[in-house]
Amino acid sequence: MPRRLRAAESTAVLQAERVGIFAFETFVEGLDFLSSGERNRMRLAGGEIFDNLIRHASPLEDEAMTVRAAKRNGQLYLFFFFKASFFAAYASRCGDFQPIYDRGSKRWSGMGLRMCRNLSRSLRMRAGGIVDRIIMTF
Repeated sequence: MPRRLRAAESTAVLQAERVGIFAFETFVEGLDFLSSGERNRMRLAGGEIFDNLIRHASPLEDEAMTVRAAKRNGQLYLFFFFKASFFAAYASRCGDFQPIYDRGSKRWSGMGLRMCRNLSRSLRMRAGGIVDRIIMTF
């Protein structure tokens, strides 16, 4: 895993497929600057975001995403950087993080994002021309 110059920051490029979820969990487990509670929240919320990206925003460009965790001034961040043609539409649908009942599939959607929002201080989705990103603050 590539390490950045800051002591409390780490970055990994992960495969945008189901096996990447295990790599994400391994990445979070290896972050020595996290407390046990921070690690658990990041693994749960970040794993849900990772899963949503590969299930709902695929295909991701280069079939990969960059994940960065950082602790700056006592604040904990988790970043997802990727490019997906469907992300702008996905992000606009999920804007207020309220679960929605889909009558066609007879299922609720958005419960996982709501959980992520509750586990974090903030959850922002940003579609961009060059790179899309999700930023979580804990």
